[in-house]
Amino acid sequence: MIDQDDPNKSFKTPLAWAQALYPLVGLIAGAVCMIDGANLFLSAVNEPAYRNGTGADALLSCLPGTMLFIVGFFLAYLTKARMQSRKDRPS
Repeated sequence: MIDQDDPNKSFKTPLAWAQALYPLVGLIAGAVCMIDGANLFLSAVNEPAYRNGTGADALLSCLPGTMLFIVGFFLAYLTKARMQSRKDRPS
């Protein structure tokens, strides 16, 4: 909470916006990566067998979507907001 008579208010307000914007951008980018990864994975799974192949070829065609989904998950997880209660915050 920013006090109205705080002399450092001009410094704390942009910092508060940056702290609020960082998790939001990370969540949106992670969600986009997860959606695109799932789309790539499902499009590779649903390809006809004559284009996709069998065995290792089929597995390798699904790999980019899987990796993009995992990257999106970790991006959303690592940029999540961390909340503190007032009594846990140092004075």
